[in-house]
Amino acid sequence: MKNRYLYVALLTLFLLGACSHQSSYKPSSINADFPVPENARLQDGEAKNPKIEKYSAYKWTKSNEVQGIPEVYLNEIERNGWKERKEEQMGALRVFEKNGNIIWLITHDDFFTLSQLKTE
Repeated sequence: MKNRYLYVALLTLFLLGACSHQSSYKPSSINADFPVPENARLQDGEAKNPKIEKYSAYKWTKSNEVQGIPEVYLNEIERNGWKERKEEQMGALRVFEKNGNIIWLITHDDFFTLSQLKTE
């Protein structure tokens, strides 16, 4: 009987630990205030748009062109003070603003790009 209670207690602790697991994030290469998932790998790339000041591409298997980014990542972006400008969203493009900085996040299958626009 004692073993059964111990087993239930250990299982409960394990499940609580698994449920409370938080993804970790790191600063993006284009703006230290904009988070990217810790396991997203920076790729080589170059922006061809003259409106873009800084650009980076990240390989990340949870990115999807149609479904976008997971809600937990969106919550982390907003938790860091970035406000989504939903009226500017077009397809896979999402627009975020903080302190006059504007970042485009564009999702693709298995990678996403970040672009910080030039300030006028």
